Amino acid sequence: MFNQRILAIGGVAVALLSSAFSEEALAEVLFQLKFEPGKVYLTDSEMKQSMTMPMAGQQMKTSALINATTSQTVKKVEEGVEIVQKMESMMMDMDAAGMKMNFNSENPQGPMAAMMAPMMDAKTTLVVNGDGNVVSVEAKALPGMENLGMGEDEMKQTARELLDMMANKKVSEGGSWKSVSKMPMAGLTEEPVTINYTLTFEKMTEYEGHEVAQVKIEGVVDANDGNLQVTSKELTGQMLFDPAIGQPREVKMVVDLEIALPEGAPAAEGAPGKMPMRTETVSKLKEIK
Repeated sequence: MFNQRILAIGGVAVALLSSAFSEEALAEVLFQLKFEPGKVYLTDSEMKQSMTMPMAGQQMKTSALINATTSQTVKKVEEGVEIVQKMESMMMDMDAAGMKMNFNSENPQGPMAAMMAPMMDAKTTLVVNGDGNVVSVEAKALPGMENLGMGEDEMKQTARELLDMMANKKVSEGGSWKSVSKMPMAGLTEEPVTINYTLTFEKMTEYEGHEVAQVKIEGVVDANDGNLQVTSKELTGQMLFDPAIGQPREVKMVVDLEIALPEGAPAAEGAPGKMPMRTETVSKLKEIK
């Protein structure tokens, strides 16, 4: 009897430990963006971009570093919430084939001011329902922004990109989900480029005092959509998602593409008709006020 009691107690202990371990191993997170009406969400972003264009037998290299703060102002509407996104500040340093240029929205002067100033007045408006799905998206793009690769289509896609990447359901640690993105290329390709993303919830971790879900992002250009002008060298990223507030604390992305230039375009020796373009972005939630 005594031995049976010990075995019974031991069995209960093992069951409890096993249950606790299982709960930890099978932790679930609802990957759905939350926006509280009346709040303003501020995000700081840094983007490094480099591009090489074959032209007149030479490799014309361009690089840019952009630091920007964007705001998302939220209000309640019948369908869910309305989110108005606009740029609050921007600093850019650019080297275009050895010619250095810069822009500071706090002091807009110099040759870049007229070109970049419209970016500060542009905005997008999204309506998102209670399930985290985009109901509608509108963009206010000003004349000249198309030349910067930020026309109306590009603005709409940028505004909804993160929402489209969400699973909008609970995902267990180790689980994955798929997302499809249609990325306009500002006249470089006839049709938007289809990117298939796989997102994997790797583990719970700590980030700046917050418990966050670490998510690996992997993408590939869809070679079956008929748009063969673009191939991917690297499409990777990481998201640190805070389920307590329903927002990512940090998102890192690397988009490394090679674009085939139109037939007859000037070609550089060693890279005929190809234009590599690499973009590295880090976005961090700055404040909710």
